[in-house]
Amino acid sequence: MTLGRYFTFSVMTSRDQPVISTGPYHYLRHPSYTGALLMFLFGCTLLHAWIAASAFAVLLPIAFLRRIHYEEKLLTATLPAYAAYRKRTGAFFPGL
Repeated sequence: MTLGRYFTFSVMTSRDQPVISTGPYHYLRHPSYTGALLMFLFGCTLLHAWIAASAFAVLLPIAFLRRIHYEEKLLTATLPAYAAYRKRTGAFFPGL
């Protein structure tokens, strides 16, 4: 909801796209990835699916970090204010 029309499933930017820094984006650059990580990890843990929880704890961060690397490269290249935003926010968790 915070991204509005700027949310896309594919990695892309638009000409008029601003750097969104409100809502959860005030603290995190990638709150949806953080939510997905926590949901899968705690969901598997609550269901006592320890093997799945262990696999998700390792594999999802690797997959997300790969995509985040690509996203941040594109956003830094196309949105001038993104570099400053990146310096003051954490990727997955505040301060990290």
